[in-house]
Amino acid sequence: MTTIEEALKLALNSLPKLNIDADPNLIDIFCIAQTLKVFFNLQFNNKYLYKDKIVEIVEIVEEKLLRPVAINPVYNDNIIKEGIRFKSEEQLLNEFKAIVNEISKRKLDFGSFEEIITRSLFFWFGCLNMDKTCRKININNIQPKNRLEIHDYLKNNPNPWIYNGFVSANKFRKSADQTKLKDYLWIPKDSPYWKEVV
Repeated sequence: MTTIEEALKLALNSLPKLNIDADPNLIDIFCIAQTLKVFFNLQFNNKYLYKDKIVEIVEIVEEKLLRPVAINPVYNDNIIKEGIRFKSEEQLLNEFKAIVNEISKRKLDFGSFEEIITRSLFFWFGCLNMDKTCRKININNIQPKNRLEIHDYLKNNPNPWIYNGFVSANKFRKSADQTKLKDYLWIPKDSPYWKEVV
C-alpha cells in the first residue's frame, strides 16, 4: 500500500457521522484534506496565486471529483444518497490523479502529488463554503444559517489555502443564471471577499 493510499484510508475511516442538515461534501473534503496535511506533514507556503487560477483549480476539483458518481458505492446512509463518502478508495485515488494531472498540465500549481491535491481540496473547501453560504436557498431548501459566522470563520482561518479559496469565491460561478440564485448583500463591505487580489 502506498502512503497516499494509507492516508486516504485513514481519512475515510475518520469521516464523522452526519446530521440531517449537514453538507456532506464540505465535511468530507475538509476531513480528507486535513488528514492529508497532517499525515504528510505539509507546511503552509506563501506561494501567490491569482484568484482566477484558484477558481480554475476549484473547477477542476468540481469536474474530476464532485461530478462523477460512485461507481461501486461503499457507504449506506439514511440521510444522504450520494457524495464523496460513497466512493471507493480506488475511485477516489483515480480522481485525485485526474485532478493533479490536469492542474500540472495547465501549470496552475506545483509540488508533490500530495501537496497539489491537499491544496486543491482546501481551495475547494474555502471557495465552496463561501459560495454555498451566498445561496438564497441551500441543499435543504432553506436560507443558509449563520452566514456571518461562516464568513468570519473563513476570513480568520489560519489555513491560508482555505482563506485563498474563500477570497477567490467572488470569481466563482458568476454567470447570470448563477448570480440570480445568490444573495451578496449580507457580506460586509470591508470583507476581503471583495478585494480584487488574494
